Parts: sequence; C-alpha cells; structure tokens
Amino acid sequence: MVLLQGCSHPIEIVGDGDVLSGSGARDCLLEDHAAGLENCTENVVMDDYRETYYAVPRTGWVFHRWANYCVDETGNECTFDVSADTVHQNWGEVLPPLIAVFRQAVNTGFNAMLMGHSFFDPFATALPAHAQRAGFTDHRQSQYYSGSASGAPQALWEDAGKRSAIQAVLNSGDISLFGMTYHPDYPGIEGYRDWVNYALRKNPDTRFFIGLPWL
Repeated sequence: MVLLQGCSHPIEIVGDGDVLSGSGARDCLLEDHAAGLENCTENVVMDDYRETYYAVPRTGWVFHRWANYCVDETGNECTFDVSADTVHQNWGEVLPPLIAVFRQAVNTGFNAMLMGHSFFDPFATALPAHAQRAGFTDHRQSQYYSGSASGAPQALWEDAGKRSAIQAVLNSGDISLFGMTYHPDYPGIEGYRDWVNYALRKNPDTRFFIGLPWL
C-alpha cells in the first residue's frame, strides 16, 4: 500500500459556479463541492504548486470575488506559483481554502442582521417596509436591540451573552447584510473589526453598513 501525503489546499464555492483549473487536474465543480468530494475538500499538493484557477459562474449568476487569496484580482483568475520546498515545509497541513464567491445576476432581497441602540433601532424596524415598497418581497431580517452605549459594536462584542445571541444568527451562514451603528463612548474600530471578521468566517458574501444617526 502506498500512503500519499502532501499539503491540502481546499476549494470552497459560495453561490452557483465552478472553479476550473488551467491544468484540468484540479477542477472543483459545484456538484463536487456540494457532495464533499476530495478534489474540493482536499485538493492535495505534492510537489511544485503551479496552477491557475478560473471562477466560472452558472447561468443566472456572476463571479463576485475571491476570498483568502487573490483578493485584489479584478478578474476571475487566481494563480499560485509555490515551490516544492515550500509545499514540503507545510507537509500534512490543511491551508485556508481558496473561496470563489458568486452572486445572483438579478438583485434579490437580503437576509439581514441589524444590531444597535435606540437611535438605530427605528431604521432597522422600518427597513422591511422600505424593502417591500422597493419590490424586494423576499427581504428577511433579525434585530438585536441594546440601549445607549451598550448597543455599540464593541460593547455588544464584549458582553458574552449578547455576543452569543448575535453569533447564533450569524452562524446560520445565511446572512447577506449586516448593519451596525455608532456610539461616541466607543470611538475605535475594534468592535467593528471583530464583528466583520466573525461574520465573514460564517457568511463569506456578507455586505456591511454602519448607520451614523448623529450625521
């Protein structure tokens, strides 16, 4: 028996599309990804890793972006040129996945997570009615209210109970819009960064906005 070991570089697909390889040996089709096949979940690299991947949308979808790698690319290509020495240094490791994010070509309603204090909550409460009037009948949302400074992103993150309640919604992996607000007691970006990083780990195609009620 021959035991094959190498470095794994998984491929993940968000939305409807395929990730094709220039060599033809590392394709990850949408059906393969859904079935959890090894060409997507493992994608084992043994020696020199020289490959170009192409994100190809299915009908009715468009390619939006790459995640984890090639984040500055404006096209659908993502190229790797890694020496065998570097691959061997990561022998047996599972690297962060290459993620291809596809979006529907026609705009639809969002599944939103909205959190904040009393200056933000009225906007959040009124948003479904605005979405309906705009024709987005499939808009859905969850809200979390916490009064005054306790509704700032950093305060919500630092409160274990509140953080857990909001994370439970984000953990669904189905949040496409995440709205937060501001409070002068927390002028830094730490809270925003914590929530954005967490949301993207669970929902790679989330959009974000910050409501600034004092402007």
